[in-house]
Amino acid sequence: MSARTQLVVAWAALLISAWPLDRVVEHFVQRLPPKSDGGSENKPDRGGAQLRACLACRSAESGFVVLSTETSVEAYSEVDERLASSRSLLRATDTAVHGLIGGFSYWMACIICPDLVLNVNILLPYLGFGSTSNGHETAREFLQRDVFFSFCVAFMISSCIDLDHIVKAVNAASPAPWERGWLHLSLPPLALTCILYSSAYSFHLLWCVTCATLCMLSVLSHHIRDGVHHGLDFYPLGTTPVLPYWLYVVLTLILPLVSSHLSSAIIQQFKSKLDIPASDLYII
Repeated sequence: MSARTQLVVAWAALLISAWPLDRVVEHFVQRLPPKSDGGSENKPDRGGAQLRACLACRSAESGFVVLSTETSVEAYSEVDERLASSRSLLRATDTAVHGLIGGFSYWMACIICPDLVLNVNILLPYLGFGSTSNGHETAREFLQRDVFFSFCVAFMISSCIDLDHIVKAVNAASPAPWERGWLHLSLPPLALTCILYSSAYSFHLLWCVTCATLCMLSVLSHHIRDGVHHGLDFYPLGTTPVLPYWLYVVLTLILPLVSSHLSSAIIQQFKSKLDIPASDLYII
């Protein structure tokens, strides 16, 4: 498969994740309470009659069969637990869409700028796993494996942004000065991206380019998608208005192109000065 074909496939996958798939997930989660709702500790206790009425309403909205008024409180509690499990599954699906957008975005960047591909043989020894090479893999097999590894890393980073909802729910007794979780603040990753790109340009550090691109495509793409509902939170400077949906789609599709071309331009400036063996450079 040629590089142009790979780019079209990655771009199409990104478009599907950012638009139709996002719409499908949004259809199911739009009526759910906010992710950072403070946990169950802040929810008032319900009496039997109130619990029946509340759960009957929830059942009607969720498509479940409404239980009769003679049903015990324990039965309604069981239904409430099932609804909570459904919410958790929908939340996980929404987070997975974030991960797909981040993964496909970085995949596009790796196709345009192959030097951004994360080399498994370089990273795993630092984690104590040793080299994964068996001595019989071709250069293209190396590339395909490492591109998939790069996709997985970007997927995980973009998905892990939602972990701050769990942290905020656990620490509901001590509210933070910002409305959403601290991982959803857009100013720190934006500043970090600028610092890494500047450092890469000034000190000729290839890893700074890779980290900056990962940060831009995994973290900021997550924030842009959430910006459709909340805007971008640049605490303490303020929050932007809610992003129009068309702007979110356009930014999501353009961001990999901008970041990869910027990374490629920076790398070309100092590539001749880097002490990198030719065998370690990826060429599609």
